[in-house]
Amino acid sequence: MKIVCLIPAKANSQRVKNKNLRLINNKPLLEHVIINAKKSKIFEEIFVSTESNKIKKIAEKNGASVPFLRNKSLSKADTPVDKVIFEFLRIMDKKLLQIDALCILYPTSIFINHKIIKKCFNTFKKREI
Repeated sequence: MKIVCLIPAKANSQRVKNKNLRLINNKPLLEHVIINAKKSKIFEEIFVSTESNKIKKIAEKNGASVPFLRNKSLSKADTPVDKVIFEFLRIMDKKLLQIDALCILYPTSIFINHKIIKKCFNTFKKREI
């Protein structure tokens, strides 16, 4: 089973400027989430969906893939995350990447550590049909 992680990380936030790049312990929020996803050892690949080259560089520096830059129309404040997910799946399907399970982690979810990710995944596996 191919299990991947997608982190939707747009450049600008309405209320907090550059929120996903804010530093906690000298690391951007996004970096913390990528590290936790990697430590969980669940995902074959970790992807970041962004329209920002700056976010792309941080993601790739930390071992995540950014196979394309997101369409800027999907980075507006009122864009629902499901549209971002559908764009990612559509493009990955065209690249013939089969995905059996997709986990969405938000770049602001730095307290969802690798142990919690693993526990959630084990619950998912037990309930899988």
